[in-house]
Amino acid sequence: MNTNVAKADRKANIPDCLYWSCEEVADWIEELGFSKYRDCFLNNFIDGKKLITVTSSALPNMGVSDFTHIKIITAAVRELLDIPLEDSLEFSCYRNPRLLYLQLKSKTGYTYDHMTYNAFKIQNARFLKP
Repeated sequence: MNTNVAKADRKANIPDCLYWSCEEVADWIEELGFSKYRDCFLNNFIDGKKLITVTSSALPNMGVSDFTHIKIITAAVRELLDIPLEDSLEFSCYRNPRLLYLQLKSKTGYTYDHMTYNAFKIQNARFLKP
């Protein structure tokens, strides 16, 4: 983890959970009361950057099949990442640059690992709503 990026993102109100390890995400799932899914998250390498990909359609592929559990987990992910419940995530991203940034951060590689939210906004200003 690039601590300078994490500090800059923290100042821009990006959730700290974005920088959680797989182990920390698994601990969080346990704290939600779903210890039986701990291994599902670990086996799928879900770290803080990948949390945004944990949707109701992804969870069954990860081994979570109880619909009530899926609803609770996805609601908790949205709350943790401060994602509004209004629309589907795909469409919300185009209206909310913060969500688009979280989706980009789910990718791996030097460019994404070293990108801060403020740098993202500057680089993509022409595409983002004022």
